[in-house]
Amino acid sequence: MNRIYKNYIFDIIFAVLALALGIIMLPPFNIGQKIINILLAVTLVAYLVVHLFGKLRRSRGATFVLTLIEFSIVSLISVGLVLQQFKVFNISGVCRTVGLVLWLRGIVSILGMYIRLGTVKSESYNLPKFALYLLLITLGACAFASPVISDLAFNWIICIVMILTAVIFGALALIYSPEKKKKTK
Repeated sequence: MNRIYKNYIFDIIFAVLALALGIIMLPPFNIGQKIINILLAVTLVAYLVVHLFGKLRRSRGATFVLTLIEFSIVSLISVGLVLQQFKVFNISGVCRTVGLVLWLRGIVSILGMYIRLGTVKSESYNLPKFALYLLLITLGACAFASPVISDLAFNWIICIVMILTAVIFGALALIYSPEKKKKTK
C-alpha cells in the first residue's frame, strides 16, 4: 500500500479520475443517481460473491434454504438496480435498498441461529451475535421505513468525498514527484 500512494503517476491518474467522478456526480448534471445505483449494484454483487456464496457452500438443510432465498432476493435487487437505468424497474432509493438488505441479513441470521440451537446440541447461545442480528433487523427496518438520508444528500456526500480524494491524491502526487535534474554545461 505504501508503494501505491508514493507512486506519483498513480496519484495523478487517481486524482484525475476522482475529480472527474466528483464533477460528473454534481446534482445539476443529473447523472449522479445513475452512478450511485450502479455502484450499489456492484457492491451488492460483491456482497453476494464474497459473503453469501461462501455461506451457501457451508450451510445445510433449512439454513441453506434461508441463505438461498436471501441470495436470490439480493440478486434480484442488484439486477433491478441495473435495469432501473433502462426504465424497466423503479427501485426507490439507496437508503431503502440498503435497509432491505440489512433487514434480510438479520432475519436470515436470527432464523439460522434458532435452527442451529434446536438441532445442534454443542451449539451454545451467543448473546453478542444475537444482539448484532437484532441491531441489523432494527436498523434495516428503520432505514426502509423512513430513509435517514435522501438520495440527493447521498449524491452530494459522494461528490464531496470524490473531490476531497482528488485533492489528497493531487497533493500526494506533488509530494512524491521526482525532482528535476539540472543540466550541467
